[in-house]
Amino acid sequence: MIELEINDVAKETVQVLNLFNPSFTKKVSTQFLEHLNKLAKNSTKNVIIDKDKRLKDQNISNETKDLISLIYYNYIATEEDKQKLVKIWNQNEIEYQKELNQKYNIIFKNEQQSTVNYDNCNNSDDKIYMVKYKETFIQKIIKLIKKFFKK
Repeated sequence: MIELEINDVAKETVQVLNLFNPSFTKKVSTQFLEHLNKLAKNSTKNVIIDKDKRLKDQNISNETKDLISLIYYNYIATEEDKQKLVKIWNQNEIEYQKELNQKYNIIFKNEQQSTVNYDNCNNSDDKIYMVKYKETFIQKIIKLIKKFFKK
């Protein structure tokens, strides 16, 4: 399954790169392009690229767009362009982490709250809380005495 996805991304990438100016693609490593073409041959996906549309408006996977931006970063971009790309990638990562945080909102609000019984968690709005275990003074003394005798 993953191999098919890689082949499909390679095929989409090759199709997009074919639309670029040859001076652009000449800067890309020939070994890399040969490897992409070899992977693309194993793809069964039918790729249609509309040269009148912008790249972000094409019906291609996000992985293909990421790969094209990585190719641009590694082979074509100036230092200034690279800095801009890194800022964009960092911002995208921050937004992605925020989405994950909202999606999987595990709340560690109050450490004193009790946990939810897992059998009653049928509702997706139920929250699970972590409880911090505190040792009593006597338990601490017993623990120290055990440590002393183990030595």
